[in-house]
Parts: sequence; C-alpha cells; structure tokens
Amino acid sequence: MRYISIIFLFLLSTNIIAKTNYPKNKYYSNWHLNMVYKKVLKSSDVNKKALKKVFAYYKEYKVKKRLSKEYLAIADYTKVFNSKRLYIIRLSDGKIFQYKLAHGKRSGARGGRVWRSSNKKIVLRTP
Repeated sequence: MRYISIIFLFLLSTNIIAKTNYPKNKYYSNWHLNMVYKKVLKSSDVNKKALKKVFAYYKEYKVKKRLSKEYLAIADYTKVFNSKRLYIIRLSDGKIFQYKLAHGKRSGARGGRVWRSSNKKIVLRTP
C-alpha cells in the first residue's frame, strides 16, 4: 500500500495523471476541474472572483443544466473595451484562449469600461 501511494504521488507531481484524456462524452471530475482551476489562476490575468464563481457554478450544474463538457467562457467586463477580455478555457488541459469582446450598442462605455449592461433588446429607431 505504501508503494502504491508513493507511485500515485509521483505521477501526480509529474502531472501525468492530469494529462490523461477523458472521453469527449463525459464530464470531468471535480478533482480534474480543481487542477484546471489552479492552472488557470496561475497562468492568466482573468478576474479571480469571476473565475472562482464560474468553476463553482460549473461543478454544481454541469450535469443538471447540460453545460459544455469541453469549454468554459468568462467575459471580464472589468477590463477596458479594447483589451482581450473574453476567456475561453479548455477543460481538458486548462489552455486559455483570449478574444476581444464587444459589450453591445448603448451599453454605455465610459472611460473604456462598461457601466451598464442588460439582456433586454433595445429597439433603435432610424429617422
């Protein structure tokens, strides 16, 4: 038993276990998601509070709401409008893809930041 635990710790420390491929049709375990969370936390500039909330929500509702099995997305509106503030996180290995993101017409960017947003449609009337 002692040797098995030593081997497991060795594999864990060399990150071999975290690199194993899960089948595409299954959700990742919470253990794997914790490893991805820590990696993303260390290697990106995404808002830490938002990242924590996204992973907590995903762990709780991934099956019930049939969320994506491969990706998570975070739109960080605390960053200015011309920066890459949409983060797509690949759950298999924690790789992060960043893109520019618009916040919509009449959402009121002030100083390059969004101060108001909504899911309501705005009807624009042209003269």
